[in-house]
Amino acid sequence: MERASKWILKHKLGWTVDANNISKIVDTICHLASNNSELVELQNHCHKIYNNFFSRQIMIDKWKTELKKLFLNDDMLNGTLAKGKKS
Repeated sequence: MERASKWILKHKLGWTVDANNISKIVDTICHLASNNSELVELQNHCHKIYNNFFSRQIMIDKWKTELKKLFLNDDMLNGTLAKGKKS
């Protein structure tokens, strides 16, 4: 299963289509089309998941954390921190 499919299922963001579930997904989408409150609830849920896990700021923060780890490890390997130099 692809990573995107895992995220969709884990966070209940929608559906992953395969040959065995097409009619069920069609029924679900038709149901949502005629039940606006449930559709709005799904949209709000998806937006909340985006904000909590995938937003631009969340991704920037994750990259910043990883880059800090890399630079810290690089400084430690090169002895920069051991010599008292600060980055």
